[in-house]
Amino acid sequence: MKKEHIKDIFKKYENGQTSLEEEQFLLKNATGLDFPLSDWINLEKQRKKEVSEDFNERLWQSFDRRTQPKKKILKSVLIAAASVVLFFTFYSKRKQESTQQSLWEKEALLLEAKSMFSENEQNINQEIVFEDDLITIYMATK
Repeated sequence: MKKEHIKDIFKKYENGQTSLEEEQFLLKNATGLDFPLSDWINLEKQRKKEVSEDFNERLWQSFDRRTQPKKKILKSVLIAAASVVLFFTFYSKRKQESTQQSLWEKEALLLEAKSMFSENEQNINQEIVFEDDLITIYMATK
C-alpha cells in the first residue's frame, strides 16, 4: 500500500501536480524504491547537513567579527582625512605668508625700480598723488 501511494505521488511529481507536503513525503519515504528519482533523492539525503547545537553562538561571533573591522576602517579613514586637512591648512598658510612681501622687500624693489631711471628724472621734485599697496602715483612739480 505504501509503495503504491509513493508511486502515485511520484507520477503526480512527474506531471508537476504535487504540493510541497507531498514532495517532502516523497523525499523522506522514497529510499529503496526503484524509480528514476530514487538515486537523486538518496544523493540529496547524503548531502543534507545537520545544524549543530552551537550554531547560534558561531553565527553571532561571525557577526561581531564583521562589524569590528568596519569600525577600525572608519577610524583609519577619519584619521587620514584629518591629516590631509591639516596638511592643506599648513600648506595654504605657508603659501599665503610667502606671497605677502615684507616691508624690506618692497623697499628694495622700489630702490631697484628707481635705479632704472636716469638721474635727471630722479632729481625732479615729485609729489605722491595716490598710494596703495600695489600702486604709487607721482606727480612732478617744478
